[in-house]
Amino acid sequence: MTPLLPLGLALLGTTTAKADTPWTQAVEIAAAVDDAVPKITLTWKADPNDNIYSSGYYPGYTIYRRSLSDPDWTLLGPGGNGLDRVYVDSSVSVGTPYEYKIVKQFSYAQINYTGYGYIRAGIKVPMVESRGTVLLLVDNAIASGLAPEIARLQRDPPR
Repeated sequence: MTPLLPLGLALLGTTTAKADTPWTQAVEIAAAVDDAVPKITLTWKADPNDNIYSSGYYPGYTIYRRSLSDPDWTLLGPGGNGLDRVYVDSSVSVGTPYEYKIVKQFSYAQINYTGYGYIRAGIKVPMVESRGTVLLLVDNAIASGLAPEIARLQRDPPR
């Protein structure tokens, strides 16, 4: 009986599931724009558990969008199919910024989690010239170590 215990522990120690890593709760997104055919193409990195144990199982992704003034998200639909992590939004207007949210659902055996990713994208959106004022609070315990960085922030002209 004793020889089986170390073997059982060794098998448990070889799992490649990554349910407890920060990357499982995140969706890292990139956006590319095309102003000739107004469209925004979203792509995202693979989940650490894609094709877990060569099972052929991939997480499901759902894409949402909203304008910057809208508090509610609009469901655009499912995105990607595991290997194809791409969503093309061709119902966009030039000059309008959009926020996108991608929700990832993963459930395989005892591994269950939800991940989120957010990105803002737009085609020929005017640049924000002035974002306002910054209030910076720094703890005295670390302020002296940050003196050069704080001085630079104070010197930098507003944009």
